[in-house]
Amino acid sequence: MAGEYQDRVRSLDELYAMFDHDRLAAAKMTEATFQVDVNAAITNISEISSVASARVLADTQVASAKMLIDAEVVATRLSAGAEMAILDYKSRVLGQDEHVSPDVVASMITEIGRTHSERLSDSARHSVESIERDAAAAIAKLKEIGISAIGEIRGFAVATSLKTQEAAVKAAERLEAFRRQPYTMAETATEADAATEMVIDAAEQAAILLHEAADAALRNLVAVTNEASSAILAAAKAAEDRVEAALQKALARIREVMRLEIANYRGSG
Repeated sequence: MAGEYQDRVRSLDELYAMFDHDRLAAAKMTEATFQVDVNAAITNISEISSVASARVLADTQVASAKMLIDAEVVATRLSAGAEMAILDYKSRVLGQDEHVSPDVVASMITEIGRTHSERLSDSARHSVESIERDAAAAIAKLKEIGISAIGEIRGFAVATSLKTQEAAVKAAERLEAFRRQPYTMAETATEADAATEMVIDAAEQAAILLHEAADAALRNLVAVTNEASSAILAAAKAAEDRVEAALQKALARIREVMRLEIANYRGSG
């Protein structure tokens, strides 16, 4: 019987009017309408979750790669800084008068080494701070993506749930009004009760499906965002370790050259 009305129904008002003619058919049509609305909402929820997850992963890869690349650039700069310190030493010390005291030259070498070491340490510290800022900014961006997607998902779930609830209430009110009419036969009233129960059950099932879909999408987004945040922190730690290792290598290079040169001057004196 529902098929006789399906092609003619174009709005909820028309659907409610069907209850005056065929209550069970109208109830089935209402149930089918709920299913269509819920399926559409679930599809939208799934798409929002998928798009947000893809954005989170893409931004994570970009942010992680940037920090690691920056660390390599800093490492190269620190290594070059050590060599510049040695060149500075050679230009300033090797040209000294041979009568200058070895202790004076040793002090000069020590000061050159200390000055350049401090500069390199400061440079490394600023680089690490920059990496930490980049990591914090990247994680904040991921959270923004997640929060925005969560808001959209909840919006779809709430809007669709309200729509089905309102439709169920209106249908139930229409059926109750029909049931209370003095000329309504007992058999028809029973049919109206069955239709009412069918509509209410359909609305409740729609709410359950929406809640499950939204809950699953939200759990997935939280998991993806947390995993991405951990990946960014791991990349930041790796970048910081790379900078620290490069710094220690550069400082060791300066110390070793300066130590040998001081020993050389003092031995020659």
